Amino acid sequence: MSRTNFPSPLSLKRIAEIVNGEIFGDPQTVVTGLSEPSTAQQGDLVFAWSKPYAEQAFKSQATAIVTSRELSRPEKPHIVVAEPKLAMAVLLEALFPPEPMPAKISPTAIIGEGVKLGEGVFIGDYAVIGDHSVIGDGTVIYPHVYIGRRVQIGANCRIYPQVTIYDGVVIGDRVIIHAGSVIGKDGFGFIWDGERYRRIPQVGTVVIEDDVEIGANVCIDRATIGETRLAKGRKLTTSSK
Repeated sequence: MSRTNFPSPLSLKRIAEIVNGEIFGDPQTVVTGLSEPSTAQQGDLVFAWSKPYAEQAFKSQATAIVTSRELSRPEKPHIVVAEPKLAMAVLLEALFPPEPMPAKISPTAIIGEGVKLGEGVFIGDYAVIGDHSVIGDGTVIYPHVYIGRRVQIGANCRIYPQVTIYDGVVIGDRVIIHAGSVIGKDGFGFIWDGERYRRIPQVGTVVIEDDVEIGANVCIDRATIGETRLAKGRKLTTSSK
């Protein structure tokens, strides 16, 4: 059964406060978890942002629904919001915030010469940070991350295990890079000189602006000259579900 338990039971009144919604039914109705409409049981909350979802949700055993005004029905207690999918994101952010990490540098981390670390930085086991790199306030570098030389990483970023960041990459604030991604590797640049393929040096860089999130095992090549740039807020992944 597809279900996520809440950290503690929640009343519809409390959920409506979090998602800025309007309650229809008993505000003291209690739910204990979140489920898909097709598998919902007693105690479950369901978000319905399409007509098929709403049809399933209101006929299911779910205790309560969060939906839009045009999909609202009287059969069950529910909360009406402007955008149900956005409301789900708001609720999950409130209930499941990222685990705070202590300000700590592991004794097994390797920190190069001239590295500047901001306040409240976490550097995990066996992480490597190259010479003259800069890590902003509150950034978390998980174990086994490799960061090259002269890399700039902003504040409140999360760099997950096995990420590799090549020399000279620039990363903004609140950037998330998931496990196994490679940022700033050489692009595939070659030219035939009549006898062999000659490698074209890749002397550009990668610039990742604020609030970008990069999924697991993503590779972003540096530019031959100039920069490869990911604009503010972009989301990039190779995975599917």
